[in-house]
Amino acid sequence: MDPTISEELIAWLQAMGSLGPALFAGVFILATLLLFPASPLAMLAGYLYGSLTGSVATSFAGLTGPLIRK
Repeated sequence: MDPTISEELIAWLQAMGSLGPALFAGVFILATLLLFPASPLAMLAGYLYGSLTGSVATSFAGLTGPLIRK
């Protein structure tokens, strides 16, 4: 069975090591600036990187996004 695009994307993000959460934070900031809801992204961060790393990436991005919007 071939992996789906979402499975390949998840595997790629997890394989990026410490650059993965930073890239995810950038996508999180961009998505929230485009008025995408943050809750699904926060859950995805926890799924991809675990509760600690996902929380740190989400917190950083959640605080940086509004600063950029101003």
